[in-house]
Amino acid sequence: MGLAIDCPGCGSAGSIRPPRCDVCDESYLPVPGAADLPPAAPGTLRFEDVIRELRSLADAALGIPGGARAADVATRAEALLRGLRAQFLAEVVTGRPAPVPSR
Repeated sequence: MGLAIDCPGCGSAGSIRPPRCDVCDESYLPVPGAADLPPAAPGTLRFEDVIRELRSLADAALGIPGGARAADVATRAEALLRGLRAQFLAEVVTGRPAPVPSR
């Protein structure tokens, strides 16, 4: 039995047990992503691997009903990750505090 997820169609929490929603009976196909990747060898994960996976998740999400919201989340996560990387490089690698972003 797979992990139950929220239905993007009717909004019912935990109602999708692929391939269908238990509430609205809408059909959903599994989205390919990280679960389909072979395990990485220890120490081989790179920043660009994470960015590539986030982009892959966003692209896959756009192919399912209600996936635009998930794609937006992946895009925002990518932006946050890039900001975190810049902060890390500034503070840890160069020893200077990172500039405070304006909101």
